[in-house]
Amino acid sequence: MAKVVYRSLTEHSSSTIRKELIHALQECGGTRKGIEFLLGLLTESEIIMLGRRIQIARRLLLHESQAEIQIGLHVGQTTIEGVEKWLQKKLPGYRRNFYVAKKKSRGKDLSADHTLRQRYPTEFLLISLLLGHSKK
Repeated sequence: MAKVVYRSLTEHSSSTIRKELIHALQECGGTRKGIEFLLGLLTESEIIMLGRRIQIARRLLLHESQAEIQIGLHVGQTTIEGVEKWLQKKLPGYRRNFYVAKKKSRGKDLSADHTLRQRYPTEFLLISLLLGHSKK
């Protein structure tokens, strides 16, 4: 991902990206002091870059096409492929598994697969975080 010129972003989009990153850190169990410490170490450009990667990962998990993500977030193909490779490494077969589950569920909400989430809460923390579900 090329360095983001955060000054070119609108105040609203910059604030939204920053809030998404903070929310992700909170969901991962970060304390207020820890989050403030980390944000203090990062430059504004790095904060925006991490926040945008979280947005890309969330959209990939929601099975948006790469073209839609490129247009919606104004990011390059290489960036999306990098995030997708990372997801594939951490969650092998996430796309294939989603397709099979969708076919079996016939329209049910797949984000509500509580049995697996309760059995393997740590493994599903990232998915829950990216899809916007709170820990239970």
